[in-house]
Amino acid sequence: MPKKQKRLSYRQTVGKDNWITLPPQLCRYGNIELGDELQCIVREDGLLLLIPPVNKRPMAYDQVLKLAVTFLDGDEEQATLWMHRPQHGLGGKSPVDRIRTAKGVKEVENLIGRLEHGVLA
Repeated sequence: MPKKQKRLSYRQTVGKDNWITLPPQLCRYGNIELGDELQCIVREDGLLLLIPPVNKRPMAYDQVLKLAVTFLDGDEEQATLWMHRPQHGLGGKSPVDRIRTAKGVKEVENLIGRLEHGVLA
């Protein structure tokens, strides 16, 4: 059974020049380092999602994100969220966690292919 992923929540007011200061605990949890840029998604219900940086393997991220967007009928926001959520087919790891290695990129690509063809196992 995959390990349940810990969730952290944090409330912060946007400061001068649209900056948000994140506490060290949240940075360590999200593998966020000084100088990393985060992607923000604001949903209709007002929820702000900070997507962790993927600058460790940007080419792999773009390659896999394209496949996810295609699989999710062109919905880039849903594909981005999917990339950061734990996936059963990846042993409870998120695609972003897996694409840090070439082998992991292949695993994520294979998972998307299996999902496209309805093969869940």
